[in-house]
Amino acid sequence: HRLLGERFPGARLFWFAEERIQKQESFDCWEIAPPPPVVVSENTVKFRVVVGSAHKTGFFADQRDNRRLLAELCRGQDVLDLCTHTGGFAVYAKARGAARTVVGVDLDAAALAAAKDNAALNNVVIAFEVADVFAWLRAMDSLRPKPGKDTVPLIYSGHFSGGYVAWPNSKGRKPNALAMCAKTESLLCRHWTDPKQQ
Repeated sequence: HRLLGERFPGARLFWFAEERIQKQESFDCWEIAPPPPVVVSENTVKFRVVVGSAHKTGFFADQRDNRRLLAELCRGQDVLDLCTHTGGFAVYAKARGAARTVVGVDLDAAALAAAKDNAALNNVVIAFEVADVFAWLRAMDSLRPKPGKDTVPLIYSGHFSGGYVAWPNSKGRKPNALAMCAKTESLLCRHWTDPKQQ
């Protein structure tokens, strides 16, 4: 705490850790009151952040560069943001990327309420839906349990092994493939696929 205060004078510091994590990692983290909600500006896009409300301070600040990259790819496109949380990628797609339409889906109604506020902060219209993303996709007949010639992979963190993507992951409980079209095929990143698995 002291070192952070010296490095960032005048900054408001907040920390928290779930009790099970403290036990698992053998440390104690005393509780402090979270600061009030604050509006931050990231690459001219505004977000209301409720610090301490969720994982990664409730905003996923580490995704800043990925949000900017998305904005560069979606001009005039239709964008679907699954597990949108507070709408970070969805809002970027519309506010900076000039996407034609944006749909954000998440199971957390409270997070989607914040996403709607963030869209309003940036004067953009986004269709947000409260739903389990897998049920939502199944209703669209878009998910496949296994890969095929008409699918692209759905990559999860559990698929990474030895610096490459080990896909499909037969031990996983999540669907492994998404119905493919020209747009999804063009976005398939083959760079990270182990050549032995192609």
